Amino acid sequence: MSIPNTELYSQIKKKLTKFKPKIISLPEFKQSAVLMLLIPVKNSFHLVFTTRSRHIHSHQGQMSFPGGRFDSSYDDDLQETALRETGEEIGVNSNHIEIIGQLNDLPITSGYIISPFVGLYQGEIPVTYSLNPVEVADLVEIPIDFFLQQPLFQDKIDFEFTYQGFKAMSIFVDYINPKNKKTYHIWGATAHITAEFFKICFDHHLTKPEYSRPPLDLIIEYLSNRSKH
Repeated sequence: MSIPNTELYSQIKKKLTKFKPKIISLPEFKQSAVLMLLIPVKNSFHLVFTTRSRHIHSHQGQMSFPGGRFDSSYDDDLQETALRETGEEIGVNSNHIEIIGQLNDLPITSGYIISPFVGLYQGEIPVTYSLNPVEVADLVEIPIDFFLQQPLFQDKIDFEFTYQGFKAMSIFVDYINPKNKKTYHIWGATAHITAEFFKICFDHHLTKPEYSRPPLDLIIEYLSNRSKH
């Protein structure tokens, strides 16, 4: 498959190759991985987002990237987790995906560390998806131009996490699918990972300077106290 706009692809891959992600591995957290899947479309790329099923244990109905928990029975590393989960959730075979980079590990207050990988789809276009209804309720491809045209993600204080006087600023953006007019609400960790991708690859800042995630030591303290109750 020929890659449209090879200059854009080269820019993304060059930026990600140079980027050195922050890796976090701590016993207080479970390891997980997600895949930001780039789909070549005309002269650009789309990013694949999913809506989590109501049948799963956590974050039901929220927007996410394909991914899940590391399973040593199947995965040698977290990259394999991201690829395996992508195949299981949306039916895209790992043989058709080139991993081109990794972003910073992201600890979240549910007790997971998310390792985000970026991959390029190299199979036949248009892509054929096969959604696992147990895990995925919906899927949408969003053009990267949509995010590049956004001046800033919106934010809301005291929306995602409040602990020991710290109030997390949760960022979000709404995408209206022009095909069916459905609104997709992207927020929290998924919005954070998206914003980081565009900052690294395009120097496009989608968050305000004062935006911050909960610090690692505070999350660890929160998890420790939660486990005692």
